[in-house]
Amino acid sequence: MIGSIVDKYEVLRKIGEGGMATVYHARHVTLDRDVALKVMHPHLSNSLRNRDRFAREAKTIERLNHDSILKILDYSGSEKNDCYIVTELIDGITLKELLEQENKLPSELVAIIALKLTEALCYAHSFGIIHRDLKPENVMIRRDGQIKLMDFGIARIMDDVHLTMTGNLVGSPAYMSPEQAQEKHLTPASDWFSFGTLLFHLCSGQLPFQGSNPSIVLKNIIDGEKLGFQDICPDESFNLAQLIDKLHAHHIDKRLINKDDIQSAIELVLIESDIDLSDPRWKLESWLSAPADYRKRLKQHVSEALLTQGRSAVVTNHNFEAIQYLSRLLSIDDNHEEANSLLDQMHQHNEVRPKAQVKEKDLAPFRWAGALGFVFSIVASSLLWPEAPSPVIAPIVNLPRENPKPTTLSLVEAKPTAQTLPILNQRPTLVRAQTQAIIPLEQTASTASKSLDEPSKVLVTVRGAWADIWIDGDRVGRTGDGPITVSPGTHTLRLENEFAIPHEEQFTVAPGESHSIDVTALKRKPSAIIIPNELEAECQASLDESPLGTLQALNYSITIQSPNESHRLLIQCADNTQYAKIVEPIKPGTTIPIRF
Repeated sequence: MIGSIVDKYEVLRKIGEGGMATVYHARHVTLDRDVALKVMHPHLSNSLRNRDRFAREAKTIERLNHDSILKILDYSGSEKNDCYIVTELIDGITLKELLEQENKLPSELVAIIALKLTEALCYAHSFGIIHRDLKPENVMIRRDGQIKLMDFGIARIMDDVHLTMTGNLVGSPAYMSPEQAQEKHLTPASDWFSFGTLLFHLCSGQLPFQGSNPSIVLKNIIDGEKLGFQDICPDESFNLAQLIDKLHAHHIDKRLINKDDIQSAIELVLIESDIDLSDPRWKLESWLSAPADYRKRLKQHVSEALLTQGRSAVVTNHNFEAIQYLSRLLSIDDNHEEANSLLDQMHQHNEVRPKAQVKEKDLAPFRWAGALGFVFSIVASSLLWPEAPSPVIAPIVNLPRENPKPTTLSLVEAKPTAQTLPILNQRPTLVRAQTQAIIPLEQTASTASKSLDEPSKVLVTVRGAWADIWIDGDRVGRTGDGPITVSPGTHTLRLENEFAIPHEEQFTVAPGESHSIDVTALKRKPSAIIIPNELEAECQASLDESPLGTLQALNYSITIQSPNESHRLLIQCADNTQYAKIVEPIKPGTTIPIRF
């Protein structure tokens, strides 16, 4: 094909290849214009049905005239043997190539890309067109920063029943929606699910739905079994984590699909980090020209923004926001002195309350703490790793309660409404309310005595993780659910998380006491990697430069004690052959095969 003339186009070089066609760099021989020539594979173009479908694709894309969608210039029609489409030629890089270079992208950069892709998808959907194969290789960034959504090659008109491909899954398994994986009728909601997968992949460098083969991947998509975004990216935007969860809702009626809501959610990612899109420092072309400088500049800017907003939240007693901002800051810089100091200040302020004052009305802080636990579990996503990779995660804290005074102002919880809860940032709103006169401490001392059998309350929190709570052998709830009622005396507490080694301790509570247990961290379950048994048994293995022994002694299996971190595996054999691989973070407690 290279060097040949296809109608009026000279084929210069091959650019890429997909399931339906091969793409070439070509030149119009009379206009002397460089173009991209997409030629259907011969074994497909032999079928009149496929040529008709290819022609429909051309006519479909031709209707789309948007800056962020690849423009079609010409097509062959279905009557010719060489069935082709001609599009504009893009000088740039695909998101797949960008990921291969950078491994993962900062959440703020992902948000900037996402805003432009949202416009392109909504425009296509307005014509009744579903992309059906949204993935990194189908998105390009031109050298000037312009996004180009490409390859509607398997798109179809939603109301054109003749384009159904019964019995044939069309698309990339890892990016499919549950309804696409089950070959159900598709709507634009399917593209938004794939959009969520794309955001997850760009920001984490990993796919949310994983498996050793496409069938397992599809099953996990259908079952909703996925990695938690903030489990593996605690240093990235908690607003992006919430957006991805909304886009990945299994049921379409619960999935985020409204353009304005999606754009508002993406903008929250940028507001969180005080990113102004009019600032040339944050343009996509700035990233393309100097990614290392961009990343360094962005990290410093985001850290300063999180600290500023964290300070403000602490001062105004907006503890929800304070925990979010400061926790992310500590994930970026675990030695940040002021962030640690602010969180300690919040925690210490909370601990000064006298226990003698505990009454039914004083359980409000516990209710707040339960709400905080719930919010924190959202921030860390629905399935948290037991620990963050390295930083110290902020503890769940009760809102500070000042010494009661008559007719004082206190913080009360407002009931959530559509006005008080943003769609992707759902958290209780703090409002000022006038309270009734509160009897001073000295006037209540005589009534503070407790019956010996009066039930007690215990609030259990785990920093940076969730856990099922077991007391004296019975499951009584999960962290974040609020305080648990127990009888006075000594009890055995057990915390279980499917990714962690169980934690046990004993605690004692007095009658009527409200007791808090703050577990600093849970220890992750170790994972294991399996070495290919075709390697010689006497080959020596080392992990992170530490010798482990021969493959035979290891039984071709290596235990990973810190599965949340990357590790360097090296295999050296007697014939001086070496095998090296970077083992990316894997799910705690799992065993995966390694291929070189």
